[in-house]
Parts: sequence; structure tokens; C-alpha cells
Amino acid sequence: MVAMSTHGWAGTTRWNLGSVTLKVLLTAVNPVLVFRAQQEAKEDLQNERHLENIIVPLDGSAVSEEAIPHAMTLAEAHSAKVTLLRVTPSGWDYFSHMDHGVLHSGDLSKLARDRAKEYLDKVADKLNGRGSPQVEQRVAPGEPAGSIIDLAEETLGSLVTMVTHGQGSNRRWSMGSVAQRVAGGCQIPALVVPATGRGQDQ
Repeated sequence: MVAMSTHGWAGTTRWNLGSVTLKVLLTAVNPVLVFRAQQEAKEDLQNERHLENIIVPLDGSAVSEEAIPHAMTLAEAHSAKVTLLRVTPSGWDYFSHMDHGVLHSGDLSKLARDRAKEYLDKVADKLNGRGSPQVEQRVAPGEPAGSIIDLAEETLGSLVTMVTHGQGSNRRWSMGSVAQRVAGGCQIPALVVPATGRGQDQ
């Protein structure tokens, strides 16, 4: 594992990463643990921190699920829980890609949430069958990176664990760019795991 710090909130973008950190994130063959650089870092070192929740964003592809073993190992070692997260678009996002609206936006949003929950239930059932650690599911609407960061920062003692390239052959949403934005914009640590490609959808 490589552990690095970002350059904080320098620049004009929320998603800023230090140039060296970004290059390592894009080329590393090992997991990269990214910390947000803070002015009060010296004070933080004096405070003991406990890892209580590991958030695993999933896009529905087998590749994105490659982050799960890493999350489960960390959760077991720290007696933490694992939260599986699926971010869904709003009904209006669907309409923006349609020539004619077939369903109301509320119907499309509910359909997306139901399918996301069904998918997370299946993944969680497999993990819960192994015993500990505790596995929970969350479905959140919105833009992927922003929704991941919002959940992470509202949950104390969290760590985000995700794969760099989580899209399958139908390119659901690019986990590569999302991982970079989460690592650059999140105030909590993010463990970014390079995709092996063995889980790619066929």
C-alpha cells in the first residue's frame, strides 16, 4: 500500500489533487491510501482516531466489487462495519437522455432506487453469510462523487474504499474519474484500489 497526502483545497476546484498524488493514483498497481492535507495535521496526530465505518461505492459492475475484499479485511481488523453504497441518478437525469418522456420522473427515480436496493441486497447477502463484519446498504440519489463524499463526511470514523475503474462494457459510470474526485474532495481518507480487470463484465 502507498499512503499519500493531497494538497488540500488549493486552487479553485473542490476536486483538487496534488500532481504527484494524482500521478501515483493513476499509475499505481497497489492500493493507494489518500489523506486530505490539513493545517491542523500536527494536532490531529495527537488525537486517537477509530475506524468505525468503511464505505464501498458500487456501480453495479463486477470490477467495482473488487474493493469489497479490501474493505472486509479492514473492517474485520478494526471491528468496523461495511456500508455498501449505490448512487442513482434522478428521474430528471433520465429525461435529459430521452426524446420522449415515457414515465414521470418520480417513477423513474423509484425504479432506479428499487433496482439499486435489489442489487445491494444480493451483494450484502453473500457477505453476511460469512459472519462478521456487519454489512449495511445505502442508496443515495445524485451525482456519484458528491454523494459519496456527503455520506462519508456525515459518518464519523469513515474510510472510503473504491476501485479506480468500475465500469463494465456498457460504461455505467466511470469509477476512475469518480475515484479521483472523491480522493481529491473528501475530508476523510480514501483507499483507492486499482482494478485488476478480472472482474470486467463480458
